[in-house]
Amino acid sequence: MNPIARIVLGVAPIVLITKTTAVLALATGVALALRHASAAWRHLVWLGALVSCLALVLLSPIMPATVLTIPAAGALRIADNVRASPVLDAASAQSVHSVASPGPADRLTQIAESVRRHGTLLLAIWIVGCLVILTRGVLGHVVLARLVRQSRLVTWGGWSDTVRAASYDAGVRREVKVLCCPTLSAPVASGIFHPIILVPETADTWSDERRRSVLIHEFAHIARGDSVAQLIAVVATALLWFHPLAWLANVRLRAEAERAADDVVLANGMTSVRFASILLELARAANSPRLRAVTVIGMLRSSSLEERFRAMLDSGRSRTRVSRRLRIATTMTSVAVMIPLASLRTADAPHPRTIGAPARDTTLAGVGYSARKQSGLGVFVDGGQINHRLIAFSEVMRVVPGFRIAPAGNGRSYVISDARKPSGCVNFYVDGVLWQTMTPGDIDEFVRPDQLVAIEAYDESSTPRQFISSGQQSCATIVVWTRARVRPD
Repeated sequence: MNPIARIVLGVAPIVLITKTTAVLALATGVALALRHASAAWRHLVWLGALVSCLALVLLSPIMPATVLTIPAAGALRIADNVRASPVLDAASAQSVHSVASPGPADRLTQIAESVRRHGTLLLAIWIVGCLVILTRGVLGHVVLARLVRQSRLVTWGGWSDTVRAASYDAGVRREVKVLCCPTLSAPVASGIFHPIILVPETADTWSDERRRSVLIHEFAHIARGDSVAQLIAVVATALLWFHPLAWLANVRLRAEAERAADDVVLANGMTSVRFASILLELARAANSPRLRAVTVIGMLRSSSLEERFRAMLDSGRSRTRVSRRLRIATTMTSVAVMIPLASLRTADAPHPRTIGAPARDTTLAGVGYSARKQSGLGVFVDGGQINHRLIAFSEVMRVVPGFRIAPAGNGRSYVISDARKPSGCVNFYVDGVLWQTMTPGDIDEFVRPDQLVAIEAYDESSTPRQFISSGQQSCATIVVWTRARVRPD
């Protein structure tokens, strides 16, 4: 796996997907519970969910890990008459492996290992998906920029007063340019720092009533900050393009934004029947180029008119607004809540291969580590010396003198070898079990830094007797103790 894939996929994609799924599912449930509330409140729910997902994706790779150990469902307890030894020989380990039945936790672990094994390919597919979605937004901005260059400032008689009144009614207190575009047939609002409203060239023939309702609607989007919300939704959807609930949240956010802007128009004296008629007339005349810019909000594009008509004509529906201050507070709270969740990792449960090892004393002293450390033979790494934020076990080993870390021939993994001998051979023990006997392959795929408790490293002459098996080649030895066997001090 290449270094970039290690960074992106090193936070356990399955865990990250589980977190985002939980957030989006919760938002879906809350939105359903608020189906009789105002559109502004449902929009706030979807915005909070998308901000939370964006925070999870961006913060998970950089947050210090908080490890949560989950017991394996399929592991069977071995009888107490198993020989009490800190090290299992290969035959004992194989017998333990044969009596342990795989459970759901084991299958999830196998899936996670498969994801890490094919990390480079999965990373490439994910990047392509992100780029496709973001490119659509960029191309939309190119089209929008062309339309703006074709436009001119509205100077028709009576429009200046209507613009000022509509801006005040919608709650906008800054200058917003209203431009007339000859190739546009439906009004749109766009922009974050310098928002603009584009209206079609035929708008000079609109009645005062239509002019006012359209402008209040577009100014409402600007007052609510819907362009910022839409930008967040597009980026979150690009990062989670494979997740159907992310697409649902994006669609519902746009729909609720339109309905919330409709509510502002209705709250300013326009009757629902008349406003629905105006929207229908505008929709019949609309033939504008389809804008996909991430901060463009089209009056007739973001949700179905039928759904909006039903909401307008429902006289019992709440049309309460949500203040800008509350939207900002919700966004900040969503990020703050996601910080501890982003740091949460799951450690592999005690694996069936090591269940047979006696676990009555789960301290480092109980497995003999402390006594061996006091002997002064070998190199010992534990506690704060282990950087649990690293992606791979081989990276942790870089702090251990006497060993060489080099890329393997396949370019996806790293080889740890003894720098003091030409052969460079190394025997690995994981939680007291000779690892290569049990699980041939890449040690990086078997041990993660966030699982590590301690490491012992010996050269050929200083390896303790309990880590020398019959028939085993005389080599340097690395002993790894993980949370599956030893409790951190």
